Amino acid sequence: MTSPSPTSKPRNTSMTAASSSPPTTAKRGANSMPPASLQLLAASPPTFSLTRHPEPPPPPPDAPARIWSVFIGRGLYLSEDNGKTWTLKNNGLSPENLNLYKIRRTPSGLLYALSVIKSTDTRIEPGTLYKSTDNGDTWTSLRPDPDVFLSPMNFTIDPADEKRLLIAAARRRVWDDPRPSHGIWESRDAGRTWRKLLAQDCVGITVNPQDSRHMFAAVWETGVFETHDAGATWEQTAYPFSRPTGLVFDPRHDGAIYVHSYGAGVWKGEPVSRNKDKTRQ
Repeated sequence: MTSPSPTSKPRNTSMTAASSSPPTTAKRGANSMPPASLQLLAASPPTFSLTRHPEPPPPPPDAPARIWSVFIGRGLYLSEDNGKTWTLKNNGLSPENLNLYKIRRTPSGLLYALSVIKSTDTRIEPGTLYKSTDNGDTWTSLRPDPDVFLSPMNFTIDPADEKRLLIAAARRRVWDDPRPSHGIWESRDAGRTWRKLLAQDCVGITVNPQDSRHMFAAVWETGVFETHDAGATWEQTAYPFSRPTGLVFDPRHDGAIYVHSYGAGVWKGEPVSRNKDKTRQ
């Protein structure tokens, strides 16, 4: 996704810090934010402690590691010998758009791969989400009609229910198309049907591994949105920058997330409501 300027827009809001270290606060002009919250992860030289963990047992000699790799413009490659050799696995992918961006595997062995939009001087090819039920030998597109997620940017799988898929889709700024295909899209039947949960210009989505009803969405020009009811209602958080490009829950701290934004770095925090009167405790 392109943008007119690499400068993120600070907002006069705050998030609750997940760390006890002094936070770095964002500013707008001469006015500082209220006592804040967000911790910029690159604000000072990091310190590290080393802990020795038991070595994992080696894999059986007859069980070579399978490694998947995605290539923008080339598609999907698979190695079954720890990366020594690679095989192209594009059977079923659209040859018009091989901008493969991400691949995920479910506990039962299903594979999902996301392609992002492709733009050339002569045409635009939308992205889609592919599914494989045979270890990647064949792929099937899960975009059921032209009005659904034309420009998918990211996707995730519910850790508690592998049939529940969530896609973050952006607006199509590269061509004039009035179809409202942007937003957060959800499938509860492994991609057969889809419904929209949030009608915003979305580029990221993450699900709380401790509570699947709790999710955050990255909205490009606005910030970070939160839901506690599986997407029925959303509220903008106090994350003080626009153009978040991705987010993920901290697996060691329930409720805390990492957010990276275009031009604003990587932040960790426990979000609060943008409306200070409704701050989540």
